[in-house]
Amino acid sequence: MGFLTKEIARNSAKRDMVLVDVSELGPAGEKTEVWVRPMTAREKDEWQMSMVSGKGKRRTLDQSDMSAKLAVRVCCNENGELIFGADDWKWLTEKSGKALTQIFDAAAKLNGFAQADEDKEELLKNSGTTPTCDS
Repeated sequence: MGFLTKEIARNSAKRDMVLVDVSELGPAGEKTEVWVRPMTAREKDEWQMSMVSGKGKRRTLDQSDMSAKLAVRVCCNENGELIFGADDWKWLTEKSGKALTQIFDAAAKLNGFAQADEDKEELLKNSGTTPTCDS
């Protein structure tokens, strides 16, 4: 067993990725997959802050479009390069809820979110909203 040092952390490049079936987003009848990768600490912070609105004591948690906002930060090509731009979440919200849930669940596991489905339920419960039916 080794211990982490600043040098080891700085030189670490390992990023596990997984293939996720998102056939609902591809051409009809054709299997379509996307690579999902872990976020950097900055990407994770940006994703979390994208769900906060207001300032100071007036800050509220808004989880609308949560899955799409996560997808643009984790969907990548085989080289780990993101395939979506930062604002692409806006049109992704109109796409398959099932595909976005599959991306969310894979990203949750890769990024250390405990039990993806239960996390989403807990977030929704804490926000005072109720889940809606995915398309």
